[in-house]
Amino acid sequence: MFPPPSQWNPWHFGAFTFTLMTVLSFSYIAFACLQTGRDTDEAIVATDIAVVENCVWQKWDETHELPKTLGTCERLDPWRRAYEYEPTGEKSFELQSVGPDGISGTNDDTRGH
Repeated sequence: MFPPPSQWNPWHFGAFTFTLMTVLSFSYIAFACLQTGRDTDEAIVATDIAVVENCVWQKWDETHELPKTLGTCERLDPWRRAYEYEPTGEKSFELQSVGPDGISGTNDDTRGH
């Protein structure tokens, strides 16, 4: 739990700013998806991918290593499938939903990072 703002140190300001930017990013993604005519499932996938990416980067901040699996970051896409996650380097990874057809590499896939 955070202390009152009058007792914050630089870490508290950083954590608050990070949290605020994350919430604003998710709101922007959801709004942009709805404004561009994407359907609800695609908006959910875009938001989920942002949430999972944020979780992965928080784990990296804690350990300075990307997790080998999503673990506690794992979510299901609107078609009840786990997002595919693969670390591709020291500070890079691929994240995707295989879409409604459940087949990787088709046009309905949605990729993240």
